[in-house]
Amino acid sequence: MTDDVHDAAQAWDAEYASGRYRDEPPLPFVTDILAACRADGLLGAAGLYIGCGNGRNYLPLVDGDLDPIGLDISARAIAQLAERRPDRRERLIHGDLRALPEAATYPVVIGIQVFQHGDRGAANAHLRVAQSRLAPGGLFCLRRCSPAMRLSSCHGSRGLGVRRRSGGSGRSGRRSGASRADAAAVLIA
Repeated sequence: MTDDVHDAAQAWDAEYASGRYRDEPPLPFVTDILAACRADGLLGAAGLYIGCGNGRNYLPLVDGDLDPIGLDISARAIAQLAERRPDRRERLIHGDLRALPEAATYPVVIGIQVFQHGDRGAANAHLRVAQSRLAPGGLFCLRRCSPAMRLSSCHGSRGLGVRRRSGGSGRSGRRSGASRADAAAVLIA
């Protein structure tokens, strides 16, 4: 891990040690992710959840029939999650995106409030690396930590939407049952 990632990991370890997210309900975006995956025929698919934490949003996705690898820089978060759901232990990885097999891609990549570390350049770099883990035709699910956070991949949009990457129709708009194209879609909240 780089020094910045190491510092962030230590800060998150302290947060999780103090009970962060222990009894909080999942964010409503989890329901949106499951609906989009259902519409795209991705339920049951392997996926990647970047910044899975101690399971607040990860476990409802698993219980909703997704099979994501949980990735987090906080060793304490991964330990808490493995304690809560020992059956998922083999699907949990402590580290950043470099901890994954180099060429691995996933039909669903999820990042909920995780790309805020560092400056704008670092956040955009993290997003690009995360998007490189998306399989062709896959679904990239991103929730920004605040609507004011501007990221090049979402062009400052607000609300739930779909953005098509190269090779797609170029359309964007509400998810509302949009068909799955060969290009990757980005679910934004």
